[in-house]
Amino acid sequence: YATAAAASLPAASSINSGCFASVGFARLIGVVYSDASMSSVCGVRVRQSSTSTPNWDYESNFTLSACSGSGFSIEVVGRYGQIELFTGATCAASILRSYWTLRPV
Repeated sequence: YATAAAASLPAASSINSGCFASVGFARLIGVVYSDASMSSVCGVRVRQSSTSTPNWDYESNFTLSACSGSGFSIEVVGRYGQIELFTGATCAASILRSYWTLRPV
């Protein structure tokens, strides 16, 4: 499993899970809670690579709603992955929590 949590995430910043191997897994399942509305340039980014990092081949981007949890179920198509929570220049979160796990094939 991978987690990324922050007591707060200032504007124009990010945290990530670090690179993880995803061979032998079919889905990446996760939940994220944010107390602030995030614009289209803020939210969750899931990157996947077929060879090695940091050469990311595929990227999925998601926005978050204020004061609610968002659930994710993403097909694993690469050998490596990374989860990033990020904010843009005008959005910040006071509370940001995240939990992710890989589901085997």
